[in-house]
Parts: sequence; C-alpha cells; structure tokens
Amino acid sequence: MSQAVAAVKELTEPAEIRAIVAYEEAHKNRHGVVSAAQTRLAAIAQEVAGLG
Repeated sequence: MSQAVAAVKELTEPAEIRAIVAYEEAHKNRHGVVSAAQTRLAAIAQEVAGLG
C-alpha cells in the first residue's frame, strides 16, 4: 500500500478527502488513491448514518 493510500485511510474529515479526490482527478489521477478516498468517504457516511 502506498503512503498516499495509507494517509487517506487516516483522514476523518469528508472535506479533506474530497479535496484529495479532486486533486488526484485533476493532476496525478492515481487510481489507488482515488479508490481509497472514495472508500473512506463511504465508511464515514455509514458511521454518520449509524450503519457502521
């Protein structure tokens, strides 16, 4: 696992994660990082909804 993916998994603020996704899509477009960010956003959404 890359350091970027590991770092994304530690983020807790959705705005920070969305910023990572936007940056990756605009510049580096590393699929693993984008995927990890999207997975983390989904996990946070489940936690907020009381499903996780």
